[in-house]
Amino acid sequence: MRKKNVVLLLLLTICFSFESINAQRFEGIISIRISTPSFDGAGMESVTQRFYMKQPHMRLEVEGSLSDIVVLVDNVKREMYVLDFALNRYTTDSFDEYTAEDEYEGARMEFDMRITNQKKTVLNYETELLEFVARGDMRESFDRIEVWVTSQLGPLFGDLLVGMMGNEGERSTWQAVLIDRELFPLQTKTFIGEAVLEETEVVRIERRELQQNLFKIPPDFRQVDLRN
Repeated sequence: MRKKNVVLLLLLTICFSFESINAQRFEGIISIRISTPSFDGAGMESVTQRFYMKQPHMRLEVEGSLSDIVVLVDNVKREMYVLDFALNRYTTDSFDEYTAEDEYEGARMEFDMRITNQKKTVLNYETELLEFVARGDMRESFDRIEVWVTSQLGPLFGDLLVGMMGNEGERSTWQAVLIDRELFPLQTKTFIGEAVLEETEVVRIERRELQQNLFKIPPDFRQVDLRN
């Protein structure tokens, strides 16, 4: 699988200060660890993504085998740029090209929410556990999602999803519930039966001023079209 496709898959699956930031959009870095079962079934394999957010821009860096790849998002132009630092080149994608497919997938992702009344502290944020049980076609893929959420990060989850998907309408029902209630998922687990299919965990939230050049394409990079 091409590096570009792997990055896009990570972006779309994914599906993460004691103060509230409702009055001001978040600027800073969010680091999220994503874990999935290893091919040999011996345990979980993890990759960490770093999201640099400065509205209306976002930058994604991935540790490990994809460290040469950086994704830039411009929500004004509704475009995404995939930079390959090993080859000094980049590709451009428009969010509009994925709208039809994303809306179809989102329409199938229906869940029923259950409030568990369980609470714990994650990264110094007070969180509660919500459980979303899949219904309809989604049960063929997984049964439920457990999400530890906090209300102390305001509309940040909505901003993050727009940066990843480009359209506020392209989301599943559990994501819409969190956005409507201004809840942010700090930890999630996706199950089929009792087996864990995927775990995500926000490992760091750093609020800081970011330099604008983080969101610019290096001048010596050439544009290529890998679709042809």
